[in-house]
Amino acid sequence: MVSCIILAGGRSSRIKGMYKAVLPLVDKPLIKWIIESLWSVIDEFIVVVHDKNQRSKLSRYLQDVVIIEDDNYFNFDSPLIGALTGAVKARKNIIFITCCDQPFITPNIVSKIVDRCKNFEACVPKWPNGFLEPLTAAYKRREYIDAVRKSLEKGELKCTAPLKHLKTLFLDVYELTQSPEITFYNINTLEDYRNAEKIAERMYREFK
Repeated sequence: MVSCIILAGGRSSRIKGMYKAVLPLVDKPLIKWIIESLWSVIDEFIVVVHDKNQRSKLSRYLQDVVIIEDDNYFNFDSPLIGALTGAVKARKNIIFITCCDQPFITPNIVSKIVDRCKNFEACVPKWPNGFLEPLTAAYKRREYIDAVRKSLEKGELKCTAPLKHLKTLFLDVYELTQSPEITFYNINTLEDYRNAEKIAERMYREFK
C-alpha cells in the first residue's frame, strides 16, 4: 500500500517562471504524465503545491487527486517542506516521492524501489558518480517524517539530509533500468523542456 507524493511547489525560476506542473507535453500537462503512468501501482496521490495560485492552476486538470499547500511552519525554502507536508497527509505506510518535472518515471521503477523497502526505512536510487535521487525514492512514512523534522530543526535543508537518520538502501540506477537518463530525466530549463518534448513525442509514437 503506497502513497505517492508529487512535489509541485517549485518557483520555476530557470524556466522563465512558467509553472512546470501544467506545461504541455504532447497531449497533456506534465503532472498528468506522472499520475496516469503510476496509477496502477499507487493507492493514493498527494500533490503538494506552494500556494493557492498553483493549487488553482492544478485543480483544472486534477479532479480526483488531493492537492495541498505547503505547511511551512519551519519557514524554510526547501523541497523537504513539501515532502514533509505530503508525508504527514499520506495514509499509507510507504510513501514514494517524486517531482512534477519528472514525467518519464515508470510504474516498473516505482515497484522495484518500493519492493526493496521492506527491510529498510529509505530506498534511494544512486548514480555511479555518487549522485543520489532522494526525491525519486521510497520511504517508511513515519520514520521519514521524524527524519525530516530532525533535519529541519537543525537547519539542514538538503534533500539528502534526512538519510543520515534512516536505515537506507542505495539502489544502482542501472540495476533499476537500462535507460536511467530518461527514467530520471527532470526538467529545469527551457532546453530541458524542449528535449523532453522530443522524448515524449518519440514515446508517444512508439506507444501508438
